[in-house]
Amino acid sequence: MSRQQRVLFCRGKSVDDEDSQGDRYEEAFSRAGYDCVFLQILEHEVSNLNELTQILLGKEQAYGGILITSRRAVDTLMIAWRNASESCHEFATHAGSAWREKLFFVVGKGTAMAAREAGFLPLGEHTGNAEVLGPYITAQWQKRGDRRPILFLAGDKARDVLPGFLKANEVPYVQLEAYHTRPAQHLAKTVDSLDITISQSMLMHGTELWVIFFSPSGVDMVYPVLRTRDWWSTARCASIGQTTTRHMRELGIEVVAEASAPCPEDLLRAVMLAPPSALKPSDSRSASS
Repeated sequence: MSRQQRVLFCRGKSVDDEDSQGDRYEEAFSRAGYDCVFLQILEHEVSNLNELTQILLGKEQAYGGILITSRRAVDTLMIAWRNASESCHEFATHAGSAWREKLFFVVGKGTAMAAREAGFLPLGEHTGNAEVLGPYITAQWQKRGDRRPILFLAGDKARDVLPGFLKANEVPYVQLEAYHTRPAQHLAKTVDSLDITISQSMLMHGTELWVIFFSPSGVDMVYPVLRTRDWWSTARCASIGQTTTRHMRELGIEVVAEASAPCPEDLLRAVMLAPPSALKPSDSRSASS
């Protein structure tokens, strides 16, 4: 990279596996020479925990599989699992054993990793997005020949792409909200604290800034704050996948790079292969002045 480059990840840091010493996105981008900054934009709270616990305890025969599209939903599932184990000593060997034998559909490597850590055998890790996961679920469901519905554990901001596909292909499912999302407290103040650092690096060093979005709900919550900043007009935007890209473009955000799969390696590859910015370092200084 000829210019110094900074990446603003619109998400909090996380450790996704035991072998990692830090956030996997930070590790990948730092090794490639990018300066990484994280912006915690969302907070998540568990939903319908009691209802999910009761489903685990007594309705294992009512469902033919489980569908989860985020790590947050896996977290809720495991809290309910612990509650079920504590309330029924035979849960692990009876109902719990039956749940673990069911088809367990996921999208992306992060969710698959969380599912494996929870003791399940995930299917669909390779799909990467709802558009590809839908046909995969349909094919597996038809092959299995089980007409019981899938238990779909989703967030409150879940989009209708996957449910719409399942309905259209007559794959039965029951959707239960497993968590809800809200803006992080003091989001605007947090962005204020980043302003000086970002502006100075762009003005003094001609640093190129990438802003990376990870979900449509995240875009909705942080875009109104970011668009008011002096440096926003010269920032370059990337997304974690097709669904997020589509939503960004609906809001008029130019997407320069899109990950082919929701993982650090593919996101980094997309950013590095993006066409070079038309702005020169001097242009970014004048655009921000």
